[in-house]
Amino acid sequence: MVCEECDSTVNKFVAFRALCAKTDDYFRKLVTEALAENDETQAPPNETAIVGETEVQHNQLEESETVTNLRAAAKEGKQTVAEDASKKLCDICGAFVAELNGHRRVHTKEAPYACDYCSIRMTHKSNLLRHIDSVHLKRIIKRCEQCDKGFTSYFSYGSHMRSHHSTEKKYECKTCCKKFNHHSSLWLHNIRTHQDERKYKCTTCGLPWKTKESLRTHERSHSSEQPYACQHCPKRFKTRYGWKSHELTHTGIVFSCQLCDKTFRYKTLINAHIRKAHPEATATSS
Repeated sequence: MVCEECDSTVNKFVAFRALCAKTDDYFRKLVTEALAENDETQAPPNETAIVGETEVQHNQLEESETVTNLRAAAKEGKQTVAEDASKKLCDICGAFVAELNGHRRVHTKEAPYACDYCSIRMTHKSNLLRHIDSVHLKRIIKRCEQCDKGFTSYFSYGSHMRSHHSTEKKYECKTCCKKFNHHSSLWLHNIRTHQDERKYKCTTCGLPWKTKESLRTHERSHSSEQPYACQHCPKRFKTRYGWKSHELTHTGIVFSCQLCDKTFRYKTLINAHIRKAHPEATATSS
C-alpha cells in the first residue's frame, strides 16, 4: 500500500523517465533516417559517369535540405536540454522547477516576506507586491467596460463580470436547485446550508465552526488584530462586515426606519431599533 503523496511522486518520476526514453528514441530515429537518405542520394562510384548534371544537382539539394532539417532538430533539442538543465528537482514532490528555493516554501509553509502595512506574510516576493498593490495601494489595473467599475486584480474583475453581467448561472445546488455564478459560492452554500459538520474548533474557547474562514474571523475576537483599515479615517476593524458598514458612514448614506422618523448610520442599529421599539413588527414578520 502506497500513500497518495508517495504515489504522486513515483508517478512523476516514471512520467519523466518515459519522456526521456521517448525523446531518445525520436532523435535516434531522426538521425537514422537522415543517414539513410544520404546513402540513397549518393550515387555508387562506378555509376558516376552516367549520372547527369541535373540529377547530381537535385541530389545535392536534397542533401542540403536534410542536413538543414537535422541541424534545426538538433538545435531545438539542445534548447530543450538547456531549459531542462536549468530546472532543479524537488526532493519532496518530485517536480522540476526553475526556482527551487521559492518552490520549497510551498511545502515548508515558510513566509519570509512581510507586508509593511499589515501583519500578513508571503512565501514569494511577487505575491507580496500584488498584495500591496491591490489591498493597500488600491491600484486599478482593469475597468469594467459596461459599468466602469475599477478592479485591483484580474480575478476580482472576472468575478464581477460573472456576478453582475452574466445572464446565465452555471452552478446549481443538487439539494435545493439554487443556482450560483461561482463554484466557490456553491461550495460555501452547501457547507453553510446543507451540512451540520463543524470541524474547525477555536483553540481559545473551543467554539466549533463550519469553515476555516469563519474560524479565522472568530479568532480575531480573542486578539488585537485589526486587518481592515478605513480609507477615510484612522479607524481599523476586525471583520470585513464591520469595515464595510463603517465606510458607508463616510458616503452620507443613512438607514431610515419605515415605522417612525428615526435614521441610523449603521444597518445593525436600525435592526436593533426595530426589535426594541417596534416588537410587533418583528413578531408579524416572523
